[in-house]
Amino acid sequence: MGHIEFDGRQSEEPWVTATWALRQRTTEEENMSATSIDCGVFDSRLSVADQITRDATRPKKTRIRKRSISIQLQQALDDAAKAMSADISVQKLIQTRIACLLKMQARERSDKLKRALAEVERLTAENEQLKAAALAKPVARQQSAVEQVLANYEASKKKNGGQ
Repeated sequence: MGHIEFDGRQSEEPWVTATWALRQRTTEEENMSATSIDCGVFDSRLSVADQITRDATRPKKTRIRKRSISIQLQQALDDAAKAMSADISVQKLIQTRIACLLKMQARERSDKLKRALAEVERLTAENEQLKAAALAKPVARQQSAVEQVLANYEASKKKNGGQ
């Protein structure tokens, strides 16, 4: 087989040429700014006003929550109860499904426990740091009324010459 040239490249293998052609076609499609439809070609870029209108009229996507592992596990157990008289392959499939769900549940609990323990450790360290900082600061104790009177009396004695 002779050399095949495609886009300035030479190859002896036809699959290489097909790969180059596919890459070229994909690159050309990515570079095109217009989109082709049945009735012709239109510009796919929207103006700012059109974009705002489209965003306002478009319904908000609702978030779909995934089923929790406990619900999936309960469904698997229900399926296992129904499949008691089924083929051995079906029973093995359900058994494998239950085992996987149990592992996922254990992993999820373990992750939650690790996060909670890390949070407790962080808070304990922060608490001890705050206690140490509080003990390091000298705290001026509030004087009672009697102590204030005695302090004033001592101050006045020193002013009058120790009488």
